Amino acid sequence: MLRAMEKGGIVERRPDAADQRLTCVFLTGAGRDLEKKLRQVASDYVRDTIGTLSESDRRELQRLLDELGASISRALVAEGAGSVGTAAGREAVA
Repeated sequence: MLRAMEKGGIVERRPDAADQRLTCVFLTGAGRDLEKKLRQVASDYVRDTIGTLSESDRRELQRLLDELGASISRALVAEGAGSVGTAAGREAVA
């Protein structure tokens, strides 16, 4: 992906001044212009979708998304504990 962005003139690689083993990636002028356009597209999308909801609906959506995020986190932790294969690890997560 980085190579494609570099070919497209969006980013450029430069060696790190302090550690020549490292390569830093920077946005070019074209990359900064694209970032501005993408931010505007995202802003317009949110305004045209979530922005049309009432305040109470937005609060409810936030609550549901928070709940979903917590459920996903618990599932990921449980999956990690399950891969260890100990009953104690699974019980600690539950």
